[in-house]
Amino acid sequence: MKDTKVRNFLLGSILVGGLAAGVRGCSPKQDNNDDASKAKTELPAPEPKNDKFGNIALFESLRSDIKFALAFVENYYPYVYWCGEAWTTAYGLTVLYAPNGTCKKVTENTNVPTIKQSDIYKGRYLTNEILPDIKNRVTVPMNENTLIAACALRYCIGHKNFIKSDFLKYLNAGKSCDALAKTLTGWRQQKGVINRMYFFAALMTGKIDYSDLLDLRAEGCYNLTYKDMVVYQNGKPKKDKDDFYEWDFSKVRENLKKAKQPRTVCLNLGKKKGNVKVACKPVKDIVPEYIWQEVNAKSVPAKPETAKVPEKNSNASGLLVFGALGAGAYLYARKKYLMQR
Repeated sequence: MKDTKVRNFLLGSILVGGLAAGVRGCSPKQDNNDDASKAKTELPAPEPKNDKFGNIALFESLRSDIKFALAFVENYYPYVYWCGEAWTTAYGLTVLYAPNGTCKKVTENTNVPTIKQSDIYKGRYLTNEILPDIKNRVTVPMNENTLIAACALRYCIGHKNFIKSDFLKYLNAGKSCDALAKTLTGWRQQKGVINRMYFFAALMTGKIDYSDLLDLRAEGCYNLTYKDMVVYQNGKPKKDKDDFYEWDFSKVRENLKKAKQPRTVCLNLGKKKGNVKVACKPVKDIVPEYIWQEVNAKSVPAKPETAKVPEKNSNASGLLVFGALGAGAYLYARKKYLMQR
């Protein structure tokens, strides 16, 4: 009787130990539970409605890149100044949007927004003015570089000029990137547009990467002359049959270096305040830190992940040992019991 109790006890130990070891060894670790909760917070954002060509989703994914690009073409000035057509402040803003979508014009008495505040205003401008033109006027899917170039052009020339532009017409007609880029030379009536769009034309046609823009100086494009940017013939810019110039990308690397050189701008602050000279800073110094971190991170190649060695489950191992010891004890007791019989 006593032997029977011992035998049952040892057998129970084996079953419990082995079951516990098996269950513990196959159950998820606490770390896996953490991963599951993390995954819930990293679910992709719902796709926007009425985004037939995917341009809205692409726009939203490139907001920081677009903002960085616009800081290059328009700069940030801590003043309210007269640009020749309107009072302007911060990142070339002539209107300031409120959260509800209403806007007011910048005036001589407007309080100058900080870089952080200006970033918010620029974001609202993107939402209320540029994004609707991309959504409602572009009828083909765009790639990243073409979308960034389109936003830069729209920011420079405004809504009315954009919707009647050759750029938009060629884009919707499915023209090649080279043909599309050439239309950007057609803005000779608006001084400075060609300068500001040179590097975006190079970006669209694959002559440079977006990472090449990261070290440029704000408004560094104005360090370039027409002879740096377009092909000359008989002492004049060469025109094609459509009255477009031909971009000269043979000098693009040299022009990138020129666009990093120091530059000073004279701003007209009005009759009362007169003029002020302002030094242009590198673009990364005039945008919020989060923008610089996001665009810079994209230019750094990701490091290859090394294979992780699975961690040993010390608790499961202990229970397996316990089960093995129980099995050994049972076999020993059974042998001794049979010998006594």
